[in-house]
Amino acid sequence: MGKHFISYSRDDGRDFALRLRDELEGGEPPFNVWVDTDLRPGEDWPPGLGDAITSCDIFLFVVTRGSVDRGPFCLKEITHALNNQKPVIPLMLHDVAAY
Repeated sequence: MGKHFISYSRDDGRDFALRLRDELEGGEPPFNVWVDTDLRPGEDWPPGLGDAITSCDIFLFVVTRGSVDRGPFCLKEITHALNNQKPVIPLMLHDVAAY
């Protein structure tokens, strides 16, 4: 199946993103999923992250307060996906409109 990239905030979306990855990879049919689990706050993109976004078929964006309000990482990832004309699917974990 196609390659899926999951973008999330470590502040409040990590557990959900990892459960989603496990479900997608273990499903029938299994999906190829890329999740960055090594990025630390304040670090530059690790090698391969931009390539993973560029080569994905679907960009899954876990929408939480952290992914919208804190830090540039999720914004940088979604901007890269949109600039590369990737389909972006938002997964609303929090109602961020209220914040």
